Amino acid sequence: MNNEYKNIIEEIIIEQTNIVGEKIAHNRVEATNVIKYGKDGLEITIEPKLALKKLVDSFAEIFGDASTEVCEEIIKKHKNVSTKSKNLR
Repeated sequence: MNNEYKNIIEEIIIEQTNIVGEKIAHNRVEATNVIKYGKDGLEITIEPKLALKKLVDSFAEIFGDASTEVCEEIIKKHKNVSTKSKNLR
């Protein structure tokens, strides 16, 4: 299940990068203080479900509900992950 959350996190970062650009998206990722860019890719320093919430919150802090909607659409594609929308905000 942890890999599923990591996959979602990676998809969100890619999609948000497409929307707001690489620099801003990467700054929002770093702002979580729990997701880092390491030499082997993303490093998640806490339980992945909590990292996902922090990532969604980080984008929502700047871009509001529109960014949350983008994240929710990605999460819906992953049927094995039970994250209610209200838990993401």
